[in-house]
Amino acid sequence: MFSKFLEAYVRRFSEQGSFHLRRGSPYKVVGVPEAPGIYLIYGRTGHQTELLYIGKSGTIGADGTFGEQMLYTRLAKGKQDGLPRRIWCPMVIQELGLDSLEFHWFVTFSK
Repeated sequence: MFSKFLEAYVRRFSEQGSFHLRRGSPYKVVGVPEAPGIYLIYGRTGHQTELLYIGKSGTIGADGTFGEQMLYTRLAKGKQDGLPRRIWCPMVIQELGLDSLEFHWFVTFSK
């Protein structure tokens, strides 16, 4: 699924995971920690997969502290194109004729 470049890059992160949202299923964020990181949203139709979005969470402020929206909060309660993700994701599945959305996340900073 990942390009060779991206595959080599994501191996650098020890804490990572993924979850799926299938057509007709309720939006539910599963197994994602409340930590700073990046996430990729893919659209899947049959055996075809296309990267739709790259997002980040846990922006570091000028004082060195992290912002409030970490990975879990960003994926569970964040917005996409002005809509809550719980509304945007099923809408995108429907509009693009996808079978599912795949979410891959990577913690980029941990103690």
